Amino acid sequence: KDVLYATVSRRLDLPLDRLKLVSKGQSLQNEKHIAALASGDTVMALVVPRPPSAAIQALNAGASAEDEEDDVTLRLGDSAPAWQRAVVRWLRARRYPTWPLLLALYPGGKFWACLVAWILGAHVAAALDLGPIYILATLFALMGLNMGRRAAGAPSAYSIFNGLRRLPGQLTAEDLDHQLRHGQM
Repeated sequence: KDVLYATVSRRLDLPLDRLKLVSKGQSLQNEKHIAALASGDTVMALVVPRPPSAAIQALNAGASAEDEEDDVTLRLGDSAPAWQRAVVRWLRARRYPTWPLLLALYPGGKFWACLVAWILGAHVAAALDLGPIYILATLFALMGLNMGRRAAGAPSAYSIFNGLRRLPGQLTAEDLDHQLRHGQM
């Protein structure tokens, strides 16, 4: 064994202390494996990587999956209601994970009230065999409610998709100013 390893190490200029020889998926660790080699067999020479330094191992010794999950923190603003602060303190005291806190507090009370109302409405609609109509009405209501309101001076959806070019025939302040300056008005 030592002769084969020394020869491979010298020929390939690999460190002998970290050298590993593999043939047919098995490590050549003793004379029995080396004696089983036939002429023409392929042998792979691998260098086992060095372990990390002691400083890096010490840094990683205390790390765990729980530590990585705790990176997500929940910070309530100064304007947060007292009941939210109390709920957060109560759940943290019982060592609950952060995600239930985020789920309960982030959307807000209006969202949860609407969700409960929608679920109750779905239950009533299903009892009256109006489930598909209820779903369609919900979709139309969501589309209508989420259209948003455009602020003054904000580009329209058409102009955004049109490369922010003006619409044909659109009267703007620049047009009025141009007409006033050139006496066309």
